[in-house]
Amino acid sequence: MKKSSAISLGIVLLLTLATFLALTAARPMPLGDFAHYQAFVAALAHGNFDLSIPGFHGSDIFAVPWYWISGSPIAQIQVLLVWACLLPLLGYLAGRAIYRSNAEGILLAGILTMMPFISFVAFRGWTGPAYWGLMLLSIILVRRFPLLAGLSLALAILTKPFAVALVPLLLVMAPRGSVRRQFSWLAVALGIPAAYALWQFLTVQQVYMGVHTDIGLAGLWVGWERLALNTAHIFQMLFSVHNYYYPNPCLTGQGNMMHTTPILIFLGLFALLIPSGFFKEKWLAFALLLGAIGAIALNVPLDHMDHFYMEAGVLLLIIAALPVLKKHPLWIPLTLLTLHFQWFYFFREFRSPFQMTLAFFTVPAVVDGLFLFWVLTRIPAILKFISGLLDGHPLKRWIFGSTHSTRIQFFRYFFVGGSSAVVDFCVYVTLLHFGVHYLLAQFCAYCVGFVWNYVFSILWVFQTSKQFAREIAATFIITMFGLLWTELLLYGMVDFLAVGEIMAKLIATAIVLFWNFGARKVFVFRK
Repeated sequence: MKKSSAISLGIVLLLTLATFLALTAARPMPLGDFAHYQAFVAALAHGNFDLSIPGFHGSDIFAVPWYWISGSPIAQIQVLLVWACLLPLLGYLAGRAIYRSNAEGILLAGILTMMPFISFVAFRGWTGPAYWGLMLLSIILVRRFPLLAGLSLALAILTKPFAVALVPLLLVMAPRGSVRRQFSWLAVALGIPAAYALWQFLTVQQVYMGVHTDIGLAGLWVGWERLALNTAHIFQMLFSVHNYYYPNPCLTGQGNMMHTTPILIFLGLFALLIPSGFFKEKWLAFALLLGAIGAIALNVPLDHMDHFYMEAGVLLLIIAALPVLKKHPLWIPLTLLTLHFQWFYFFREFRSPFQMTLAFFTVPAVVDGLFLFWVLTRIPAILKFISGLLDGHPLKRWIFGSTHSTRIQFFRYFFVGGSSAVVDFCVYVTLLHFGVHYLLAQFCAYCVGFVWNYVFSILWVFQTSKQFAREIAATFIITMFGLLWTELLLYGMVDFLAVGEIMAKLIATAIVLFWNFGARKVFVFRK
């Protein structure tokens, strides 16, 4: 157990470092709500608890000590960036606190790290990182320090009121005992926001709905028609990549971008609908389901819905999905693959205003590397699983049988050569993007693809003769000839036939594929 915890903390440290490096790839670009948050921080730092400043200010108090020290005009953003760096650790500890397992903790840490709409909106001054951090902190603390958990939840509610949906989960997790011990944290969690709302009402004769000073409690109601439309809209939002606002269905921006993958939403609901297969604590599934429904239902009366308002419900559904990912790990690569869309979309949307560099992709690179390492450590189990699926099917012989047949060898080499071609092509295009000459880019890309090709040719396609020196020498010569053919084909097509560099690369790769296979079979891996 100690070894497992040490490895898990090492993974969390890597995720934290990757998040920090990715955050250095962008620059703050304050917008809209930030002005209110920073004004509240400055006022509170000077001893004025000014609730006439619009906005929910629960997370802003953490910026006050930093404002005292630095006097920074973006102190609120800088503290949010600290919260963003803490999310992998808080995710790990929260997953572990709920399920008492390192596996769920690592899964939650990795998922949260791959959700840039949580962490990187800090550069706008939006409170996402602190909001998620406070919700996770309340989950972490409730078993041992329930009063601190209540305080953390109170601040989360005062950041976005939808965090109240965590109450059922915390009730299940809270320690049993006297009524006073069991519910005192709840009094703190709900009492502080109630006192805040009362103070604001006495100060400005209104309770602000965030920064919307024109909307009070009475203004939340939008009519039965919109209520019905919003209810139907929930499913479109949760199971598609975008949610489209009713007033402008063509709107495509960060406000209507799903902050996670629909796969996690599906898996979370699947687990909650069949709880006996995934939850050891019978009330845990009920608490997660009740909280998720409550968090999402709170959005229904609003004049518009977006994922920034639904984050508490999304968090609870992600938590519900964790035991499914653990029990059926084949869902992990699909989840990871679809999380990449959010990452690329965020880069597309904010590259210019945030002046983002490619270091932003440190996070997916590290997460992908950790996933690849996890896969490599489980290759025997993965192969055994795939082999079992193919029992009795003719395809099993082509994948797991003897490689003496030329047809089987070419079938396998088609996939090995195809994957190495993809690696080759990605390196080539990346180098072209950075201005490297196409012939030099081809040389570097071909070398990387060669290593990939040779390793998998030995492992899967051909039977090695165990004469490693001869094999390596022959492979090197074949590789050099393949490189020569590719360079000549590229040069001829690009410089003489005016074919584009990318198209010429695709044609040359397809032609040289047959040379690589035939030469390897005849000169390297023959009996």
